[in-house]
Amino acid sequence: MKILFVGGGRRVGLAKAFLERGIQVVGWELNPKETPLTTVCPVVQGLGWNTERLAMQNHLNRVMETWNIDFLLPLQDEAIGIVAQSYLPRICSSIETAQTCFDKFQFHQFCAEHFWKHLPLKSEGYPRILKPRFGFGSNGIHKVHTWEEEDTLREHTAQNTTQLIYRWIDGDEYTVDIYRTKDKNIISVSPRLRERVAGGEVVNSTVVWDEDIAWLAGEVADKLDIIGPACVQIIKEKETGHLYLIECNARFGGGSVLSIEAGMDMPSMIEAEYSSGPTTFMNSRIFMDRYDNWKPGLKMRRYFSEVYI
Repeated sequence: MKILFVGGGRRVGLAKAFLERGIQVVGWELNPKETPLTTVCPVVQGLGWNTERLAMQNHLNRVMETWNIDFLLPLQDEAIGIVAQSYLPRICSSIETAQTCFDKFQFHQFCAEHFWKHLPLKSEGYPRILKPRFGFGSNGIHKVHTWEEEDTLREHTAQNTTQLIYRWIDGDEYTVDIYRTKDKNIISVSPRLRERVAGGEVVNSTVVWDEDIAWLAGEVADKLDIIGPACVQIIKEKETGHLYLIECNARFGGGSVLSIEAGMDMPSMIEAEYSSGPTTFMNSRIFMDRYDNWKPGLKMRRYFSEVYI
């Protein structure tokens, strides 16, 4: 089985997880000679995200034929929008699901309709969180403590940038990795505590088990009709224990490698579903606390490491 990582230039750990299981990986990047992924697999020349749709599809088709690629796997938000609209073999959610996840306003509306109790709606007081309608990681997200701070921030924000305003929650942040099959079965859920984050990317994290968090994330994935890997971000308020939804990414998350190392073998799940066909473990929801080889408490610590290309 050979997979094209679309927009996964820094996902070296994820590529290694696939390669260790005998799944071949090829990268697809705008600047292939300057991406760390070249240290573990071939990387082909990609196109810009704004390339006309038909030209992009023809390009991806040629890449798949040249490199004998079996499936496309998008690893960035922009990549999901392109791949989800493709007629080519792919491992991802529909374009409608992708847009709901990528557009924070659409996700807010989705939560207001289905999970309104889990929205951190704006209150009269402060602090508050302002986040842009579009973006990834922590880019453009600000915590404000007074009306003056909020007003100043609005003055310096582009006029065409929509800001969503939420109550700031004092709590612990979790990311829940999920794998949901084409037959709409959630076969694995693995929560992990986000202990330290830098630039929107988790640096320190620990695999934990929380039944309520796992079930909420699973319900979100079902309502969104997620296909393949995804990750749901949730905050658990310290004072009340209430759960609040932050966002959902319809793709592998930056820290999904921790869940894989802890026993949530998503690369093998992909191979089983898309190469070998459905297997018995895909017939019902299986949570990670029921896996014999799961490693609750497993910690991930990231550090700087250089590559020379």
